[in-house]
Amino acid sequence: MLSIHKRGEVYHIRGTVSYAGETRNIRRSTGQTIRRQAEEVCRAYEQRILNEMRGGDNLTPFFELAEDWVSLGRGDTDTRNAALLSNFFKSKAASEINTEAWNLLVRRKLKGCSNSHINRIRATLVAILNHASVTITIPRRKELNDRVRFLSYEDQEALLASYPEFIRHYFITLCYQGFRRQEALNLKRQGVNFESNTIQLKVKGGKLLTVPMHPRVREALLPHIRQSNAELVFLNKAGKPYSFGDSLKGLHTRACKKAGINDFTIHDWRHHFASRLMMAGADLNSLMKLGGWESEKMVFRYASVSNEHTRDTLEKLK
Repeated sequence: MLSIHKRGEVYHIRGTVSYAGETRNIRRSTGQTIRRQAEEVCRAYEQRILNEMRGGDNLTPFFELAEDWVSLGRGDTDTRNAALLSNFFKSKAASEINTEAWNLLVRRKLKGCSNSHINRIRATLVAILNHASVTITIPRRKELNDRVRFLSYEDQEALLASYPEFIRHYFITLCYQGFRRQEALNLKRQGVNFESNTIQLKVKGGKLLTVPMHPRVREALLPHIRQSNAELVFLNKAGKPYSFGDSLKGLHTRACKKAGINDFTIHDWRHHFASRLMMAGADLNSLMKLGGWESEKMVFRYASVSNEHTRDTLEKLK
């Protein structure tokens, strides 16, 4: 039996719900400051839990499931994806989210996005619903991996030179360290150690990654960190933090146009990093450690080689 009690200005639910030998302990806020409205929320929530325990549909609003899933500790990408999904599905019951609902979201919110981006949103949706024991079958979209995602050294230098000076050190770091866009933006000055020549930052899954600092990155970061007392290493032109890195897209697009480079995204710097390292002879274990990848499959997804490198490799055969 659930009951309500007041904590501060808001009423909270507490108690247990039992059915067929199964018991769930409930502790949550009603979000209400008026007792009558709080009691209505409590009774509706208790009925919803009983319905789930009896094998009925999961009537939990999607935004509640997403909040619970994110609260367990997720990376920036998963958190952003969960926010997008919550804003679209809102109070829609979990069991009502099906392929039709997903296709509607894709048409309205993801029109023009790449299949790889859509698949990442899909993976977050499936994970949230699986966490709530709701099974959903949404086919993955086919991703075309034949697009070249690395630059020649000459194009690399042309592009780096085309970025504005105030943010060039950020893109040099992406190029030579392979960090994800938002991970790099979250880099704190305390994570840059010039004595040991290492960089430590929080990566996907909330884990701390410590890697050697490339000499060119050290050269680029040193003057900026010495001149600034800000907590974050990379700031916008006004000296403020970037919001999810979205405003970087315009800077990147203009730099690519200036350098004469087409079809190269900010995230492609991570592909460029892995590909150039592989062509330089890096072993798989080193690639995994430097890029923070947890599986060989993910490394091979990012690392490509040029036709010239493939030919040179073949010609090494005696």
